[in-house]
Formats: sequence, structure tokens, C-alpha cells
Amino acid sequence: MGRNGLLHLGEKALRSARVKESDTKINFKYPNHFSEEDLQKRYPLSLSVREPSDIKDWSLEALEKLGAEYRDYLIEICSRNGGHLGPGLGVIELTLALHKVFDSPKDRIVWDIGHQAYPHKLMTGRFREMQGLRKADGVSGFCRRSESPHDIFGAGHAGTSISVAVGISEALRQAKDRHKAIAIIGDAGLTAGMAYEGLHQDIQYKKNLIVILNDNEMSIAPNVGAIKQFLSRKMSSPLLDKIQEEIKQVAARIPVVGEDLVGTLGLVKSRMKNLMIPSVIFEALGFHYYGPLDGHDLEGLVEVLENVKDREDPVLIHILTEKGRGYAPAIADKETFHGCGPYDRESGKIIKKADEKPGYNKIYSKALTMIAKADPKTVAITAAMPSGTGLSSFAKELPTQFYDVGISEQHAVTFAGGLAVEGWKPHVAIYSTFIQRAYDQVIHDICIQNLNVKFGLDRAGFVGADGATHNGNYDIAFMRSIPNMAVCAPKDEREMQELLFAMNRHEGPACIRYPRGSGFGVPLHASLEEIPEIKWGSSEIVFMGHQDRFDPIQQRSVPWEWVDRLGRHEDRAPVDFALIGYGTSVYDAVKASQLLHQEGIRSIVVNLRFVKPLDEEFLMRLAQLCPRWISVEEHVLMGGVGSAILEFLEQKDLLSQVSLKRLGAADLFYDQESVDSWKDRVGISSKAVAQKAMAWADQLRERESPRDSSSAGQA
Repeated sequence: MGRNGLLHLGEKALRSARVKESDTKINFKYPNHFSEEDLQKRYPLSLSVREPSDIKDWSLEALEKLGAEYRDYLIEICSRNGGHLGPGLGVIELTLALHKVFDSPKDRIVWDIGHQAYPHKLMTGRFREMQGLRKADGVSGFCRRSESPHDIFGAGHAGTSISVAVGISEALRQAKDRHKAIAIIGDAGLTAGMAYEGLHQDIQYKKNLIVILNDNEMSIAPNVGAIKQFLSRKMSSPLLDKIQEEIKQVAARIPVVGEDLVGTLGLVKSRMKNLMIPSVIFEALGFHYYGPLDGHDLEGLVEVLENVKDREDPVLIHILTEKGRGYAPAIADKETFHGCGPYDRESGKIIKKADEKPGYNKIYSKALTMIAKADPKTVAITAAMPSGTGLSSFAKELPTQFYDVGISEQHAVTFAGGLAVEGWKPHVAIYSTFIQRAYDQVIHDICIQNLNVKFGLDRAGFVGADGATHNGNYDIAFMRSIPNMAVCAPKDEREMQELLFAMNRHEGPACIRYPRGSGFGVPLHASLEEIPEIKWGSSEIVFMGHQDRFDPIQQRSVPWEWVDRLGRHEDRAPVDFALIGYGTSVYDAVKASQLLHQEGIRSIVVNLRFVKPLDEEFLMRLAQLCPRWISVEEHVLMGGVGSAILEFLEQKDLLSQVSLKRLGAADLFYDQESVDSWKDRVGISSKAVAQKAMAWADQLRERESPRDSSSAGQA
């Protein structure tokens, strides 16, 4: 069949598709991974689709071919850019069926999280633009309302889609609009308590609501818990099968009525299974249940969606899909290809930098494993992120001291509280962006009771390609404001071991924040016995700008006498600037100090280490040595490290003695872009810090110049 026969489109529709090609809401930037000739050759059907309405009259055969193009294209794009490949490959048939049957955006399609919406983006006017997936000024890796009217709701956290769709459904009901609100949620998303809060909403608010449960038995890692076991029954019951088979054998021997009895048994078995399968809970919540269905049977999906689109009562369609469908490496390693970096398409091997150093999550896990081996009451908890948090290795070595609670951050925190009251030492490893979901539990269940629960806040600061929904730019502010909570950050991977060890000995709530990505290559302590004791709540001077190099191993804290000696023979403060770094920003401050030394500006670098409790004795002494401080933090300025220092200066009546400039992120949400680029743009890279200090030094010289000239004239 020719291309025109496949599409069942006339020339008018094709012209319309070409006109829409330039009609995008955002002027995306993207590299041209393909020549125009190659695009036309490999993806002819895809290029003809700019709106879902373009496929309404297509045959199922044409849609199958379009799906094959989409699969090939996503595998190609993600091999270059990285991305959430597995989830998107698993929902291509569902996406095609949804857009064929429903009228987006009048029918509101709400994707849970959004990383399963890559095929949806291809279908809704962003096919070429997907070459810039997760790049600066490119297409987001999640749904984003500003990108397209078809992106109904933005989300990077799981379990929100049902609540959103229920709200939309009610708004449509009030407006007497009969279009549908359709939520697509994975079985992993269904482990989030919020999903059940949405399902539980009174039935009168769920008119024209469709929930599609995309069941692939995975979140990032394999699903865990009772919900997973409940859904996995999938119409199977060995006991019923055995009973039916035995009765069939007896019934078949009965003359005349035997065959009729055998047929009736099948119906009885089916009815009995209805008491044992997922339909029970959903129908009890007011949903008409369909499934489980083959999520890759395009014809079957279209048929079911056509059947339910005119129903007014709420519907739940349960489909079974394969994560990574159509790409063998993604099927074989579903966890890696849930969200991955660039890879070799042929082999599926992830491309790593030649000199790539261990990531902070791996170092956290390794250090915690060392501690837990020596202390059996130390346990690790994650919320469906064993690989992301690095705890997969911990789980392998100490399976009885590890807990994965699923996408249940609130439960993870309070579960840790329960362990703590029985004398255990739980460490909750969780992304900074996800601890936001359990803030009430951190305050109410942990800190008010001063329980001995520790938090490892991974992905603190900028995260790069995942953008605004995943940046960890707020945890210092919301954690340090809670009574009883201690807040610290290591300057490098070696100090992470030391702080984690100190934190485990500390009684009471505490959190350690650390960034996404690799460390600096600082050698690690090989055993617990090698780890030096860090005084809880202490800061230190780690560098003076005139030093030849920074050696975090051989050279520990710089003695105060060394700093004082700098200005002993001059009528001025020993140093011009104190650069106060927090976490890995210490290294940016060190490089900035070296740049300042080249310009004749004297500076020291402080490793604050603890933002709560602050080392007040240290800061009081620092105020005597240096009148100008610059704080550097990968965090919003409001409520962050600089704010904590300002509060200290005000409380100690030091504002007239010490001037402070705070460097950090502004009151904005930061989109996808490389971490280094954002650090430079917000002014916390080494170069930007040095420039800020030099500009301040120039201002001081300008103020002093008139006085110097006047004094010279009088002489």
C-alpha cells in the first residue's frame, strides 16, 4: 500500500500538516541530528503529523507504522541526549489510541510525572524539536504547560494525575462541558498515597473521568509492596484452575449434561475471580473497571476507548505494558533505561566519560554500608529510588537493614520515626526535591519528638537536564528553620564520609545535603578506623589565596595564626575577603581565591560545613580578622546560608563591623541547563565569585581615592 493509501489523507490535510509544522508555541532551540533528507526518508509519517487531529482518519495499519517510526526516533534521540527512554517506549500504542479517539486539548489528557509523555510530545507538534530534548532552551523531559496547549498539567513528581483530573472533571461538570478528563498513571504512581486521595473523592465530582492504569510492574526500580502484589494477580488463580480442572474431569463423564456443565464451570470461575482481582477496589471507589488489557494491542485499545468515551460515570482502564518495548537493551535493563545518559544505540552501553569519578550517591551508600556493618541498628530507607540514591549496593550487602517503601515519601519518614522510637538509627536517603513531599512528617513526626532520624538529601542544588521540577534549591531554607534539625554539607567526597560518620553518632534529627554527579576524585577513607572525628557544628578555614595549591588531604584546617600573620606588619585587616563556601561551593571559592591572588587581593576560604548549628565561636573570630565576607551557595538566597550568616551578624551586633555579600540562586525556577552553566549565570562559579570580589574591591578603592588625593594636597 502506498503512503497516501496508508494515511487516507487528501492533499488538503497534508498541506494543513505542513502549515502547522512551523506553528509552535515556544521557539525551541535544538541541534540537527539528522539531515532533512534523512528525516524525510526515515520518518515520513511522523513529519506529516503536527496535531493529533491529523491522524483521526488514519487506518490502524498506518498508525502501527507511525508507532514504529516513533520508537525508532525516540531510541535515536535518547541515545544522543539521554532521557527517560523506557517509559515512553512502553506507551506508544496507548498514545496513538488516545489521540485517535479523543480530541486533545478539548479532552484533557493528564500524564502522571510526564516522562512517559515523549510520544505525546511527538504527536503534538514537537517532533523535530525533540532533537533538543532536555537541553538548554529545548523540549522539557516532562509535560510543561508553556510548551503546548496539549500539555494540560506539568509534573515531575509521581501520583498527581488523578487529583488533577478529578479537579478538571469537576470544573468541566460545572461548565456543563462533556469533554473528558483522562489521567494516565503507572502502577508505581499508584503506590503514592495522593493517588488514592484522588480516587477517594466523592463520585459526583468524577463525571466524565477516565483513569488509565499503565501497569508495567516498574517504577524506576521494580515495584514493591502490597499494591504491586495486588495488581500482579492479573486474573490468575492456581487454586481455582486446579479446582476447575478436577471438576471438569468428573463432569465430562456425566452423560447428556456433561458438556453443558463444563461450559458453565468457566462462567462460575470467571465470577469467582471477580472477587479476587483489582476490579474490586476500583469498583468500590465508584469506577467502572475494564481490564487487564494488552497495552500494546492498538486495535483493542482503540475499541475500548471508543466504548467508554461517551460514558458519564468514572472509568478505570487497566492496561499491561512492557517498559522499554521495542529496544532489547531497555527491556533487559529496565532500571538503567528508565532514565539514562547517552548510550551506544547498537550495544545499549551507556557512554561514560573516561575520567568519570564516583558519584556522591555511590559514596554515600558506600560510607553508610561501612557504618551499618559496624552497627546493626543502622538501617537505610528509600522511596522507590534504590539505584538513584546509590543504595542498591547497600541492599545487596545488607538486605535485612534496607527498606524500599515505594513512591511513599511521607510513609518513609514516619516509618523511620517508628524505627527510631525503638532504638534504631534510620537513614532516609531521598532526593532534595522529593523530601518536599514529606515536610509535614519531618516537622510533626520527627523533629517535634526529637527523634534520631537522619536524612541524606541527594541531588541538592542544580540537577541539569531534569530542570525546575527536580532542582534541589530549597532544602537549606526549609530544613534549618525546623527546631532540633541539624543541617550540614560536605565540601567533597572524603568529607562526606566524615560527616556521615559524625551524623550517625549525633543524637537527634539531622540532614546532609550533597549534589548530583561526581566528586572531585579525593581519595576516600578505606575503613571506619581511618575516619577522623569532626566536631559537631564546626567550621574551618581551608585555604589562603597565596598558597600554591589546595590539598584537602595533606592540609587540614588552616591555623588562625597563619591568617593573622598576613597583616601583622600592615595597618589593615589581615585579609581583604573571606569567601564562605558551603558544600561543594568550597571548591569554587578556592579557585576564586586563587584568581584574586593573581590580582593582588588577599582572601581566605571558609568551609562552613554546618549551617545549623552555626559555629558561632569561629564566626566571631573571623569577624575580628576580616571585615568583608562573601557567601557562596548552590541554593536560593532566601533562607539559605547567606541568610543564616546575616541573622548571626544581626544577633551579635556585628553588622557595623562586617559587610556580607550573598551569592546564590534568585527567587526563580530554573529550567533545564547544565549545572556549570547555571552556576555561572547565577554568579556562583569560581570566575563569577572572583569577579564579584574584584568589583567590590574596585568600589572600595574608588571611595578611598578622593580622601587620599585630599590628604596629599593638604600636605
